[in-house]
Amino acid sequence: MAFSISDFSSNINRLGTAKTNLFEVVITVPERLQILQQYINTRDLTFRAAAVQLPQLDINTKTFYPQSIGRGQKRAMGLSEFSVVPIKFVVDGNHGVVKFFHNWIKHIVNYDISGGPDQANLLGMQSYEVGYKEDYASQVTINVYSDNIDAVVYRYELLNAYPINTPSLSFDWNNQNQILELDVGFTYDAIK
Repeated sequence: MAFSISDFSSNINRLGTAKTNLFEVVITVPERLQILQQYINTRDLTFRAAAVQLPQLDINTKTFYPQSIGRGQKRAMGLSEFSVVPIKFVVDGNHGVVKFFHNWIKHIVNYDISGGPDQANLLGMQSYEVGYKEDYASQVTINVYSDNIDAVVYRYELLNAYPINTPSLSFDWNNQNQILELDVGFTYDAIK
C-alpha cells in the first residue's frame, strides 16, 4: 500500500495527538506524615508539578537457541526493577515545597542531628535512624488528559512510593528572574 497524505491527515484529525502538558500529579500523604501539610498542602503540590517522566518499563530477556546452534531468539524472563520517576516542582515563595520534601526524607532517614547524635528529635527518631516503610510510603498518581476528551485517558498509580533524592539547589545573583524548581526522584514497589 502506498503512503497517502490524505489518509495520514485523516488519521491525525480523527484520533488527534497527545499533548505533553496535559497531566497532573496527585500525592497522597500517609497518615503519619500529615504534619508535612503545614509546609504546603498536597493540593497545592498538584499545581506545582511542572514536569514528570512516566515510568520506564524494561523486560529482561535471555537468548534462546531453538536448535542449540544458529541464530538466537530473545525470550522474556521478567520485568526489570522499576526506574526512578523524576517529578519537577515549582518552588513557592516560602519554600514550602522544599520543606515538604526535605522533611519527608527526614521521616525516612532522620538526618537531623540538632538534638545531638544520641537524642531523639521531634519525630521520635534518633539521628540517622531509618523509619518503617509503612509510615512513610505513599501513593503517587499521575493522571494524563487529552484535549478532546474531558476525562483521564491514562492513569499511573505508583504504589508504596516515596522520595529517594532531591538535588542540591543553586542560587545565583545572575539569574534574577529564573524560577526555582526542585526535582524529586520517587521510587515505588508497583504500578497499578
